[in-house]
Amino acid sequence: RKIAPPKTSSSIRENVMPSELSEYLFSIRGKNNEYIIHPNGDAKSPLSRKAFETSLHTMARNAGVKEFKAHKFRHTFATMAIEGGAGLSALCGSMGHSDIKTTSNIYVDKNNTIVGQATNAVANILNFRPKRKGA
Repeated sequence: RKIAPPKTSSSIRENVMPSELSEYLFSIRGKNNEYIIHPNGDAKSPLSRKAFETSLHTMARNAGVKEFKAHKFRHTFATMAIEGGAGLSALCGSMGHSDIKTTSNIYVDKNNTIVGQATNAVANILNFRPKRKGA
């Protein structure tokens, strides 16, 4: 399958990885800057998207996962980023979206944790402290 050009110019981006991950990946790479994940023992060639997805589906099936879509990783990443305190605008750029509504409406699962964080953030800005009974 041929890789198509991105849908929008905002899809062309560089993402930063945590320094710990970068250090780990550099520690396990092969001599001569070989690829870490590669097809058929050929460390000079990158793993194709199709081969990567096939591997993921095989692992999911072996783990007993009935329905698996690699794209769910994007949803998980978005939700975890927001729960970890990332701003929606920064997440939008990281995911390559040109419209923040796409990130918010499609990729961020709204759950009670996120709603609670938003409520607490506003309370902190307002310096809101509930009054104690009898005070």
